[in-house]
Amino acid sequence: MKPEDPVLRSLIKNLISKTGLPPYLRVYSWLSASVALYQNDLTRFYIELAFDEQIPVIRVKEIILQNYLFCGFPNAIEGLIVLNRVLHDRGLKDENFKDGRDTQEIMQDGLTLCQKVYGTNYNKLIRNMEHISSDISMWMVYEGYGKVLTRPVLTPPERELSVIAALAVLQRERQLISHIRGAAHVGATYEEIYEVISGLVVMMPQERVNMTLALLDKTLK
Repeated sequence: MKPEDPVLRSLIKNLISKTGLPPYLRVYSWLSASVALYQNDLTRFYIELAFDEQIPVIRVKEIILQNYLFCGFPNAIEGLIVLNRVLHDRGLKDENFKDGRDTQEIMQDGLTLCQKVYGTNYNKLIRNMEHISSDISMWMVYEGYGKVLTRPVLTPPERELSVIAALAVLQRERQLISHIRGAAHVGATYEEIYEVISGLVVMMPQERVNMTLALLDKTLK
């Protein structure tokens, strides 16, 4: 659907006012999904919606930034270009987080969060990653969980719910299952995860939404 589509606008209006998930988390999930799908017109629409909902610039930017871990630098860069255009058009000031941690602190923070996200599956995860590539195993903990996902701009549940949205629209089932579990491990409720996935009807067909909800139930129930 295109931003000007009245069906989309009606869906957005109804979902924003629906209980079960705060409006800002719905906007995070839609923005994350639009960046993942490289749909710049929708990315702009959801950035505009975020500012209409009084979401701070730095948090909007963080949703886009973290997506490089899940859909690559090109998508994240394009999303940031769209953000900068909206900031210019609205006369808003850009905001950046300055990370004062050293390398050792980043690595330790990454280990701590990764262990929390994966729980009892953490050791298995590391063994599997080491088998695939020792490089990607280290990068996942340091770059992914340490340098990016522990930045205090967003909470772990906010990040995981946004990641679920991106992985769902990309149909990355293996990683989606891991991050559904991870969201629950860091404090997101079943209802919140359900609402994020069901709200992706604005981004993908209802049939795929239903399949993803079935995967959620298979994973957590």
